[in-house]
Formats: sequence, C-alpha cells, structure tokens
Amino acid sequence: MKPINRKVKNLESIRVDVNGTQVQCLVKKSRRSKYIRLSFCSDGGLILHVPYLLPVKEIETILYRHKRWILKRMQQSEQAMGRKPPFSLKHGATLPLLQDHYRLNIRIEPGKSGYWQISDHTLHLSVPVKNNRWIYPGVELWYHSMAESFLSERTYFWAQKMQVEYRRIRVKNQRSLWGSCSGKKNLNFNWRIMLLTPSEADYLIIHELAHLREMNHSPNFWEIVATFFPEYCEVKRELQNKNHLLKFPPDSIYF
Repeated sequence: MKPINRKVKNLESIRVDVNGTQVQCLVKKSRRSKYIRLSFCSDGGLILHVPYLLPVKEIETILYRHKRWILKRMQQSEQAMGRKPPFSLKHGATLPLLQDHYRLNIRIEPGKSGYWQISDHTLHLSVPVKNNRWIYPGVELWYHSMAESFLSERTYFWAQKMQVEYRRIRVKNQRSLWGSCSGKKNLNFNWRIMLLTPSEADYLIIHELAHLREMNHSPNFWEIVATFFPEYCEVKRELQNKNHLLKFPPDSIYF
C-alpha cells in the first residue's frame, strides 16, 4: 500500500493504493496539530490529519499500518451508500413514522417554505418550487416536530416507571448519536428515532434514562436497562444495522 502521488503540501489530495483498490485521501497538514488522525467524510473519502513537519515517508507508514481499518471502513461506507433512503420526496410517497405511515402531498405555493399540516394520515407540505432542496427541509421539520411530541410523552412515561428525574429534553439533528444524557440531567435525542420501530425507540429512551443512575456503561448500567427492557441485546443489535440512518441524508446530496 503506497500513495501514488508522493508530493504532499499543507493540503493535498492524493490517491492511495489499498491492496489494489485506489482510494482518494485528503492530507491536511497543520502547524497546530500534534497528533495524527484518520477519518472518513460523509461521501466515503479518506482524510488524514497530520502535523506540519511530518515526513512523507511516515505518512506512507501510517496508511500501511491502518490498511485493514481503511478497507473495513470503505466496505461499511459502500454498504451504507448502497442502502435505499428511508423515504422518498416524491409526491404521493410514503413517510414512515415508528409503526405508522403517512402520505406526502406536495403543494406548490409561491412564498411558502416548509409549511405543513396533517389530515387523514397525509402530510400536506407547501413549498415555493417543486425541488428537493425545498421539500426535504419541510419534511425534516415535520419529523422534528413529531419527535418532540413523542419523546416528551414517552420519556415521561418511562421516567415514572424507572423513578428517575430529568431536567429537559432536546431533539437534535445529530449525525453520530441516537441520544445522549448530560451530567446536568438533560436528555438529547435524534429526530431520526422516528424512523425506527417503537421497540427500538423505547430502548433508546430507557438507555438514556438509565444514565441518570449510572453515567457509564458498567455492568450496573446494563442491569438497570435489562430490568426495564429485558430484550435489549436483540434490539441493540438491530440498531447497529440502522446506524446508516444517522448519516441521512448525505451532506449536500438531496435524493
């Protein structure tokens, strides 16, 4: 495994040969960087952050040392990009919502952007132009609103059963987490929870509420989770196959 282009500046894109597969790698050299970091961007490209004075030869060694990880991440990225999006933005498309489904009705109304209303299990979305760059934000706004309502009610339900108290709930547009719990007892949830099953959503809520007792993933923490959600192992595995939803939609790409 070696870079085909050996010339590396402060910022340069090089092609890397990984066991016969050519991968685009963006090398970022910074005078402030003290450590080396490998990462992948949302479109599957490889990024290598390195200190400014790091020799090119050492960059080659780093890439070679991590070739298995790079190949694994490439495969995961290809699988995720190969999956169908959870919903379409076409007029008449079906929008999943936990165990329910809604029909998307697009209305072209100049001057209106992201305005929506619900009737007869239909999301009526008004946009100024029939363009996905206008339609998607409106659909996401609806999902966000539905998540706020659902999570407020369901989190309160489980908190009462678990006898724990939280301060507030926030629904976010995170790209790497389904949920989190802060030391101040604030709960954060991803609006994409609404694309999951009710059972998976319950598991995520119970998971974060359990952190109000144990701010870690110790055996005691999982014992708390198991008390209120005995089948958590199975659901946890199911969620791992849905982590690609966290990256939906890809940056700057509207389907």
